Amino acid sequence: MTDAVDCDIRQSLDRISSQIRRNYSESLRELNLYVGQDNLLYRLWMGDGVTQMQLCEHLKCEPPTVTNMVKSLEHNGFIYDGLSS
Repeated sequence: MTDAVDCDIRQSLDRISSQIRRNYSESLRELNLYVGQDNLLYRLWMGDGVTQMQLCEHLKCEPPTVTNMVKSLEHNGFIYDGLSS
């Protein structure tokens, strides 16, 4: 009996978790953002001068992924290169 209850609880938690992730993803898309970009923006908000390698470490992803995220965020006006005039 306990195994059946445990299984039901796990399945319910999985469904709830999936729905929360879908809702969050949809909310981000309304802002023209994607999951992961929110974490990158947060890291940049916490301190100027963050390197792409530090972003890779923080986000636990490869440099090309961070490069693409930064390009997309810059293109959409969320971030800018402070060195440009």
